Amino acid sequence: MSKKKPRKRSKAEIRKAWSENRRRENRRKGAVEAQESRQETYRARYIASADPNEGIPWCKNCRAHTHYDTEMSWNLVYDDPDDTGEDRHRIAKIRRDQCLQCKGKVVTPAQIKGDENALFFTLGVIPLLLVVVMAMGLLFDSNKALAVGLLITVAIAISGLAYCAYRGQLSPSYHSWLQWAKEHKDNETK
Repeated sequence: MSKKKPRKRSKAEIRKAWSENRRRENRRKGAVEAQESRQETYRARYIASADPNEGIPWCKNCRAHTHYDTEMSWNLVYDDPDDTGEDRHRIAKIRRDQCLQCKGKVVTPAQIKGDENALFFTLGVIPLLLVVVMAMGLLFDSNKALAVGLLITVAIAISGLAYCAYRGQLSPSYHSWLQWAKEHKDNETK
């Protein structure tokens, strides 16, 4: 069997192959640039701030400080019987901030931190107050040592809850934002 030598390519064929490769590479670069351009347009259109900031509204669904729209709607606030025994309907305007991109709820991390911490602190203190009432009942009985022990335990628990509320550690929504802010800072430093 004889082996054929590959024929030597002409200069025209080499130039044609080179220009094809160059065109492919330019198309590939153009696709990357187009993708970057689309991302910049997206950021400019929906993202209000690229840097994490507690004072700027944040969308939990989009995981970004997005632009938002305020919607005012009439809703039933409460349904309570009045003095005559009839149900009383009160309708008021409710403000709702929603993300422009996903129409999800937008909240300010600093405000949600305060609101949720107050709520969870109150929900934690109520059962402890019931234990205090029980301990006061034991204080007047013969179990004074048990009552004092319960009161000390409740005082420690309330001070622990107060410390956690002060530090902002009771708010799950705020923790979600903190985690996003940390990831965002880590990605910027890379």
